[in-house]
Amino acid sequence: MKIKLVLFFWMISGPLMAQIKVVSEWDSNQNLNLIAYSQENIPYIIRLAFFDLENLESKDGDLVYAVAKKGKTQLIQFTKIYENEETRFRYDSKLYKGTFVSQDKVQYLIPLKEGHTCDIKPLVAAKSSQTNGREANEYAGVGFYFTSPTVICSPRKGVVTDLKMDIEVSEDNIEFTDKENFIEIFHEDGTFTRLSVLQPGSQKVNIGDPVLSGQELAISEGENYQKGRHVKMIQSGWKLEHGEITWINFPVELVAEQKELISNVEVQGVSVIHPLENITSEMTKKESKKYLKERTVN
Repeated sequence: MKIKLVLFFWMISGPLMAQIKVVSEWDSNQNLNLIAYSQENIPYIIRLAFFDLENLESKDGDLVYAVAKKGKTQLIQFTKIYENEETRFRYDSKLYKGTFVSQDKVQYLIPLKEGHTCDIKPLVAAKSSQTNGREANEYAGVGFYFTSPTVICSPRKGVVTDLKMDIEVSEDNIEFTDKENFIEIFHEDGTFTRLSVLQPGSQKVNIGDPVLSGQELAISEGENYQKGRHVKMIQSGWKLEHGEITWINFPVELVAEQKELISNVEVQGVSVIHPLENITSEMTKKESKKYLKERTVN
């Protein structure tokens, strides 16, 4: 006889609301399994901290970080210690959008239309910043500076997970503002890209849309900033250390005519290119075949 206990997890991030259903179930071998069911297009990390465990044990311990992918995912399995005695368990839980950042190095396109020239300047946390536990002057992203409006493109293949594109900025000579239009993309290696300083209402994608490397997303803004027109790009993700997870920002390798560019190094006069091998590197065979066919027709 199987016993099921259904629990619900909710997470709200801007306009995105995700529901993960978790079921606990005894199997025929008297193991207690916690299983997640998700309809989301991206994975979610579930933190499970078990307490009040009676007659149950698991090789994964009492604190578990499990990744729930689309469909069915087994999170943890408990076994009975004594066959004929009763069992009981309780736990606290927390949900995080995304999964853990992969250690694999991936190249990113400069998120401007091919053929443009830009200056690259790393962004750092302000000296007064106390958000997210970042130190003053710590790397926080990269800015690409240019002289005329341009189309902003996706630096990699991914899924649009959040956006805000209705902010009208009326100030001039802006040094910094946290009120910027942005588009956020999740990549399969667990990383997120956030592109900001975008023209309101210029988005060409919606939340949940898959995007390919080099795909047009929106139009740039930034003419009313002290440093001129630019787009900000931030790569972030979850890192697990010592039983706790931390949200981190990190520099990445950029694709350009100049070789070996890293986003935490200032460079001037960079030519933007979108090599075909970079565009197709993360595509499936079906996606690559379709893309190459459409590219030939156009």
